[in-house]
Amino acid sequence: MVGVNEYNRLMFMLEDKMWTDPITINTELGSVEVWNIINSGAGTHPIHVHLVQFQILNRQPFNVQEYTSTKKLKYIGPEVLPDENERGWKDTVKAIPGYITKIIARFGDFTGIYPFHCHILEHENHDMMRPYRVYRDKCTDEDENEHGLYILKDVEEDADIIGLKAYHPECNEVTKPGTRNPLG
Repeated sequence: MVGVNEYNRLMFMLEDKMWTDPITINTELGSVEVWNIINSGAGTHPIHVHLVQFQILNRQPFNVQEYTSTKKLKYIGPEVLPDENERGWKDTVKAIPGYITKIIARFGDFTGIYPFHCHILEHENHDMMRPYRVYRDKCTDEDENEHGLYILKDVEEDADIIGLKAYHPECNEVTKPGTRNPLG
């Protein structure tokens, strides 16, 4: 999402929000999630997710004009598997314009607040960065990580990124440990 700041400079944003806006992505410790990175802009963004390594499942083209006007996704082509050099574990993925990039990650080992952001320094420094929270059984302010990052209040239930869009009907779709594990 592209906006402008008070000095009329372009700002590329995730979820159409700034870093200091309330956290909208909450994931349970040990869960496996599929995230859709929706790039409705004109340029490729290398999106980096802290804490986890993930795998790229696929990319699929969508109607950008319809999405930007209605926020509804309309696919205009088949899913495309990642290139061979993208088939291993990653912590950064290129979000291609006009495509949804689908990634899958396991959020294990640590609770706390972690960032995901565009790895283009100018975009990162102008708020193309958002926090997400990994919590134990229940999302509380006690899920602060060892680095002492602060907890933002007024957590929203919905998550719509770049879209980076957490894949969910009602809330984040999560595969619980011990059930179907798409990572093998």
